[in-house]
Amino acid sequence: MEFDQIYILNPVYRLKADKKRAVLFNSSNDPIKSKDTSDFLGLVHPIFGILFSFFNGENNLNEAVEKASNFLGLSNSDVLNLVLPLIQNDDELNFNYNGYCLHFPKNLFIKRECCHDSINKIELSDYLIPKSDLDLKSWRLYQPLDILFMVNNICHTDCIYCYADRREKTNLKIPFPRIKELIKEAKSLGMRNVDISGGEIFLYSNWEALLNELAENNFKPYISTKTPIDLETIKKLKSNGVKRIQISLDSIEKCQLSRILNVKDNYYSEIMQTLENLDKNGLIIYINTQITRFNSDKIEELVKYLLGLENVKRINISAAGYSLYSNHKFTDFRTDIETMKNIEEFINKTKDDIGDNVILNVSGYVDGDKYLNVDRKIKENNFKSRSRCSANFYAMFLLPDGKVTVCEELYWHPRFIIGDLTKQSIEEVWNSEKALGLDNLAKTDIRDESECKQCDQFHECHKFLGVCWKEILYAYGYENWDYPDPKCPKAPKPNNIFYL
Repeated sequence: MEFDQIYILNPVYRLKADKKRAVLFNSSNDPIKSKDTSDFLGLVHPIFGILFSFFNGENNLNEAVEKASNFLGLSNSDVLNLVLPLIQNDDELNFNYNGYCLHFPKNLFIKRECCHDSINKIELSDYLIPKSDLDLKSWRLYQPLDILFMVNNICHTDCIYCYADRREKTNLKIPFPRIKELIKEAKSLGMRNVDISGGEIFLYSNWEALLNELAENNFKPYISTKTPIDLETIKKLKSNGVKRIQISLDSIEKCQLSRILNVKDNYYSEIMQTLENLDKNGLIIYINTQITRFNSDKIEELVKYLLGLENVKRINISAAGYSLYSNHKFTDFRTDIETMKNIEEFINKTKDDIGDNVILNVSGYVDGDKYLNVDRKIKENNFKSRSRCSANFYAMFLLPDGKVTVCEELYWHPRFIIGDLTKQSIEEVWNSEKALGLDNLAKTDIRDESECKQCDQFHECHKFLGVCWKEILYAYGYENWDYPDPKCPKAPKPNNIFYL
């Protein structure tokens, strides 16, 4: 270890005070920036916030340790014992504090290089939390990290696999001055992301002003579109600080696009021209592709074409999924497991051939074995090791009429509406009776016909790792929100086919 070297918190991570503790997380949802790190979010004792504040880009290691020791009344060796394992660490680490396991990601502190012109300054005063207030037990954050903003549910296309609730067309109803207030509040709360969703952002008349306001408040939204855009629009995007854009492209076959997206014949030439123009103008392009039985035979041609574009940096392929709201029958367009396995094999081989220039990924297909044919013991182990969903844990979803729900695929389901940002602040919605009620769900909220009513693991299941509300509705229907997660070994057989 070089004690005269300046070390800083790795810019791919951020530390933030969360009322009664600190929270450590990935600083960006940009897959390129975070490709060498795990998707991380963990609770941290505030003493680490105090320690980290001395690694401010100005103090070398000796100076940082000395200042931290003086402030905390600890010996230099005690401070070093806490800090050294986190400097250029190759592996993730665990610390034990009074029975609580504090988890840290790899490569947390790195040498300051000339390219690190923006240092994440950590304010020591934010972490002076009284011991009596300390909370390292509850999982749900006291303040949200992310908000996904659905500007409308109006689209340029009419995809057969669309999962959005478009039964009633809704343009943005929140006045723009109120939107500006919400963006400023999000910044004041230290939120990580204010992202944009649709519908279509380019069918919102005030999209340019919205992106400008986000940029001025240091938010860099993840824009995704299926709308062909012209050179003038590309210039406007660049002038508003947009450096990356996701284009949803399912095929480079004209007839396949027409069948899957229900678009006019000129759509094909317009979207291909959009890709060429984006590439020539230097925007980083991410591609999202949905596999159906109508386009699975042309994925190799699609990938090979995309790899020929200089600025395509990520291609994500997933199987088109089930929708709660579409008139199209899932079993009419879904692909199958064997096809997805073959696509995975092709992608893995292509990865070996191209190296690290482009991120290639296959994800997002729901295997029926998870719900139907799995041995009960295997199902129990899988369910216990499930990932925690972000919904009502650290993220919220803003609908175009101002209502807030916990997940983008639940839309206006009344059981999951937790507030209204036309009338409430972000913090008020996050700490509303409805939001906290979902987090502290009681058996009295559950109907007798649900297996959850009698389960002796109800509290642990819902309070800690949680359930996937979306998949519950998929499996058992819109009205049966209180049924078990279909991955649960005690869950009944799904009523609907939502898997491959």
